[in-house]
Amino acid sequence: MDKVRVSLAGQNGNAFHLLGVFRRAAVKQGWSDEEIRTVFDEAKSKDYDHLIRTLLAHCEEPSDDAEAGCRNPSW
Repeated sequence: MDKVRVSLAGQNGNAFHLLGVFRRAAVKQGWSDEEIRTVFDEAKSKDYDHLIRTLLAHCEEPSDDAEAGCRNPSW
């Protein structure tokens, strides 16, 4: 499974909003429902910090001509 090229930095920090941003980008980039569900199940298995770390682990910073990418927070 490839990483999703999407910006979570600067987004509304609401968990449902972040999941939606991730899902829309993943679908647009050809991820299957099963792949998305696997990430979501893991992301939602614990607390908010785990959700953020899981989503970020499945993001990559795109090239300059694409959307801005995920940036890891300073944990």
